[in-house]
Amino acid sequence: MYIIILILLFTGCSAETPTYKPEEQITPLHIWMDLPQRDGEYIFTYPFTNPSSYAHIRYETLPMERVFWFSPDSFTIYHMGFPITEPIVNYSTYSDGLTGLGTQLCYIYQGHVGDTLEIIGCGIDICDTTRFIVE
Repeated sequence: MYIIILILLFTGCSAETPTYKPEEQITPLHIWMDLPQRDGEYIFTYPFTNPSSYAHIRYETLPMERVFWFSPDSFTIYHMGFPITEPIVNYSTYSDGLTGLGTQLCYIYQGHVGDTLEIIGCGIDICDTTRFIVE
């Protein structure tokens, strides 16, 4: 009995266990707007009867994926005499749990008329961007 145990201890199993490494897949992210386009850029028509407005940013990724939002463009408000500057889009959102679709809003005010604004969305693996002109 001891001889069998010693043989098993010194020889071990001869079969090697294969290691499985799943292929790394990049989580997709696609950002767009439901606006008309001109020369590859979306056109947002500002409603001049309002002091500000919002543009809808649409995106598609995997279901329940978090998307972080950034923009180099900003707006400034004055609160009690002090300027407060914020990006037109920030924070993060989660895509729909079934389809992977989602919407984010970005703030637009009259000072943006005539500007080209950029929105950047970043998922886990990849970032995508969209630009639009405020007319």
